[in-house]
Amino acid sequence: METEEIKKLISQAKIRKALVALDKIIDKEDPRKKELILLSSQYNMLERDEMMGLLMQSDVQLSKKKIISELLELFT
Repeated sequence: METEEIKKLISQAKIRKALVALDKIIDKEDPRKKELILLSSQYNMLERDEMMGLLMQSDVQLSKKKIISELLELFT
């Protein structure tokens, strides 16, 4: 997947797809890989907590915005 396609996924808030696409293009040895793993973990925990009803919708949206912001920083 090309970088423009990944940017488009991020702009559409398709976080899971963007994380998967980035995982495919970032090499294991790249220092950004650890940050990507951390973001994936944060997103997975957020999704789980949201499904369990542990978070208010405003908290979910704020957390997703933070993850998107960090994805953009990692990617650019």
